[in-house]
Amino acid sequence: MPRGKLLQENPPYQCPRCGYATKHKPTMRHHLYNTKKVCQGQLNPLTLTDDIKQHVMDNRHYIIPDVNKVTNQIINNYNNVNNFIAGMDIIEKLTKYTEYKRLEISDFENKVEDLYQRDVKRLENDSFKYGYSLDKQDLMKIVDTISQAIRGNQRDEFIEDINFIYDVKRKRIHVYSSDKWEEFLVQTGLRYLVETITMYYLESYEIYLIRKMQNCSVPEQAKYYGCLEDYYRFIACFDVDPFVKDKNDNNILFNKDHPTYDEKVDRNDVEKHLLVDRYKKMYSDIKLNLTTAQKKTMQTEVTDILKSNTKHNISELDKSIIGIIKIDDEFKNELLELQIDGRY
Repeated sequence: MPRGKLLQENPPYQCPRCGYATKHKPTMRHHLYNTKKVCQGQLNPLTLTDDIKQHVMDNRHYIIPDVNKVTNQIINNYNNVNNFIAGMDIIEKLTKYTEYKRLEISDFENKVEDLYQRDVKRLENDSFKYGYSLDKQDLMKIVDTISQAIRGNQRDEFIEDINFIYDVKRKRIHVYSSDKWEEFLVQTGLRYLVETITMYYLESYEIYLIRKMQNCSVPEQAKYYGCLEDYYRFIACFDVDPFVKDKNDNNILFNKDHPTYDEKVDRNDVEKHLLVDRYKKMYSDIKLNLTTAQKKTMQTEVTDILKSNTKHNISELDKSIIGIIKIDDEFKNELLELQIDGRY
């Protein structure tokens, strides 16, 4: 034997299915390709695909992938994508999605107006057969309804309706109105929310209650007075003014389309301000007697509703984005570039 390093003998060719081994390549080719009956899977019961056979011919053996390792890698990759999407700025990813889908976010104030315009008309015309009243839970239900994405049955329609967002990470409230996103500190955003509800719905409810008290029996007056107390207490917790502020009695007794509604009234005309002065005092007394704890409790209840609905809405958005990533590498790369740039 010549002096020097011994050459390592090549391993045999081995069938990954039955374990058959041979040093001769033609023999292994015959085993893999020419035998009429597939060999018994004594070693591994796997299907000998053309790719596996060729791999054996090129490399002498085939190592079966560790299923658990592959599965874990897939899961880790999936979790990484989920975590990345979840970590993105809410407005950024909503904008990316709507641009990709060519969607338009619905206007928040228009949404509130559309939701309650029928009730407003009925309040103005006193056309509720059995009267109309809202307790605290009803007021919370309004907050719940307007902060949900509720439009349409298709996911794209759902996404278009995400126009009020409580950003837990940054402690901000985002609202889509007048074709742009507005950002508020939490307290300011809560006040904006309640002001919007009153402007497009509850001002009519306030007027309705005052009118009912002017024209109903004493027992019914107590009922409507209690409803007005609940309403004033609710808006006072967010430092929102009642409708009666800076108004005159014509604005209470007549609808906006009535000619008397806009009739000029002297502020010193006491007779034309009896109602509004009475209920302004009622509101002021309620607001003055509210404790800090009562305000905080009400604000926390509203905040919890907004957080819950935002979490659900954004979860649906994330699912939609992940669905696109699975089929569109260009969209995926756009998002990954944000990560590379250090934005997320």
